[in-house]
Amino acid sequence: MPTKNWFDSCLIPGMHPSLRHRPQDFIDRAEERRTLRLGWGLSCALALLLVWGTEPSQAQAPGRGDASAQAEASRTRDFQSRILFEAEQWVKAADPQAVVDFAPLNNRGLPRDCAGAIAFDRPFASRPDQIRARCQSPEWGLFIQNKSAPGRVGLAPDAAKSVPSIPPSHLVLVTKANLSANQPLDASQLELQEVPLGGPLKTYFTTADGLEYSTVVRAIEAGKPLRATDLRPSVLVKRGQPVTLAVQRVQGLTINVKMQALQDGRFGDQIKLINMESGKTTTGLVSGWAQVSMP
Repeated sequence: MPTKNWFDSCLIPGMHPSLRHRPQDFIDRAEERRTLRLGWGLSCALALLLVWGTEPSQAQAPGRGDASAQAEASRTRDFQSRILFEAEQWVKAADPQAVVDFAPLNNRGLPRDCAGAIAFDRPFASRPDQIRARCQSPEWGLFIQNKSAPGRVGLAPDAAKSVPSIPPSHLVLVTKANLSANQPLDASQLELQEVPLGGPLKTYFTTADGLEYSTVVRAIEAGKPLRATDLRPSVLVKRGQPVTLAVQRVQGLTINVKMQALQDGRFGDQIKLINMESGKTTTGLVSGWAQVSMP
């Protein structure tokens, strides 16, 4: 007996009114649930497809920036390789046996291109490890270091730094004997010799003129060059000391007057004097040891 007929004739009359449903009602509800699940699944799938479809467009802008940066980096590497390759060819053309080991180029400030040929040279004769690369269009230049070349001609890089330079020699005054501190200087204690100098020539003496009224500041060993810092002007006249004032009244006629110094004085200083007999004061220029002349 078909289910529908069996349900209608057997179950429905004896069932509670709330239970009088046909199997078709249950079948219809199951179909409805399957339809709802199918619709929900299709909606989810459509939403995923929409999300996947929009992701490439949203990431398109950063993608273009990354591609541009990668392309720029690739061009920089290619141009750097070109510079090093042509530099190696230039070195090998001059010396086929030369060993080439270039230091990496600094990408910061590295030129991007050269429309023409890149020219190479060694501008420093004492530095064969330094190679200069130049371009005319656009105009730029940079240095490439060949680590396999010597840092100095005839010397290894470390040896070049350790060898001190020899100072130049000049003809200057040196001491003939030991001089003690505060000793008046005499020209007979000096002689001219050619010696290497460790400083500027102007700090040394090449003549003894004007040094006769000087005093040694510190002790100096024999054979040492005399420097300006080793001397100071001597006090030729001391306060209260009797001095001789030379007075020239007539051309060729000089009168010496005994005076007393009221001030200390070095060569060329103008100091005050007093005549002890008359008590009159005057001024004079220090011209020697205990010697004063009219200004």
